Amino acid sequence: MSYGRSIADEESVRQNRQTVEAETQAPAGNLEFKLTTDITPIKQTVLTANFAEVESQLRELMAPYEKMVLREEDVAEGKNVLARIRKVEKTIDDYRKSIKRDFTAPLAAFEEKCKALTAVCYESETNLSEQINRYAEQKRQEKLSALRVYFDVNVGDMENFLTFEQIENPKWGNVTYAQEQAEFDIRHAIAECADGVNAIRSLGSEFEATLLTAYAKNHDLASVMKMNGELAETKRREDARKEAEEARRREAEAARLAAEEEVRRVNEETRRKMAEQAAKYKLDDEPAPAQEQTVYQHGDVPKENVYTLAFRVRATRSQLVELRAAFDRIGIWFEKIEG
Repeated sequence: MSYGRSIADEESVRQNRQTVEAETQAPAGNLEFKLTTDITPIKQTVLTANFAEVESQLRELMAPYEKMVLREEDVAEGKNVLARIRKVEKTIDDYRKSIKRDFTAPLAAFEEKCKALTAVCYESETNLSEQINRYAEQKRQEKLSALRVYFDVNVGDMENFLTFEQIENPKWGNVTYAQEQAEFDIRHAIAECADGVNAIRSLGSEFEATLLTAYAKNHDLASVMKMNGELAETKRREDARKEAEEARRREAEAARLAAEEEVRRVNEETRRKMAEQAAKYKLDDEPAPAQEQTVYQHGDVPKENVYTLAFRVRATRSQLVELRAAFDRIGIWFEKIEG
């Protein structure tokens, strides 16, 4: 189906014609639409009124109020003057609107009839337009599908780092976008991705897996390099924190062991002195040169001789508690020595 001139050039109508003609090669034959009214008089019509006379009167009437300064006692009168001025203004504007309605009424009726004619074309236009668009979309999808296959064939080792959706250009489906250019775009994107992956791997970073995952999402090499630096700094700080914490733990452990060793040494020294004193007084059978006394524990009268031995103990509070419990358990009487 071929179409001729759909509408006459507007400028030609203004200069050379008094009628508007539109011709189209329709399925049923030639269709001619033309204006049968001579619009030359309308175009040449000049609407006149007593503009100069009214303007002169208005300027004379308005002059006193253009720069008037109102005093407080003049406000009420000022409102009355303002209302009269607005009334004059409204009268002129209402007259303008009335003339405009009268003058454009024929045009409004003409427009309505033209719209009725174009409405007749709408159904056929819609039918053809929808089919044409459907075929165009089908061709677009076929082209994109072919480009997707081309991508899958060429992506190679970059399949884990690049997808077709990430590089798809909406223009590729257009008829005006060459297939060869779209394929070049795909190869270029794959090569650019490979350069980025190789650059990341060349770092030898302990965070390589994390960096490659990030690059596969954003394909922003600069941001991935920055991420590597940030991760390294974070790890350095964490390692320093753990090392300091371990040093404090070792120091505390050493202090604990030293304290335990001191307690052990003191206990050994105490036991040694007690043993020396016991040996000195021959507690086995001979009475010691000490004050003899009879001690009763828990109502029992001891059958053996009882000796009094004075000695000084150096121990922790918990050890003293245990020592006292031991004395109570085996029935040894004791008292605190002052001084």
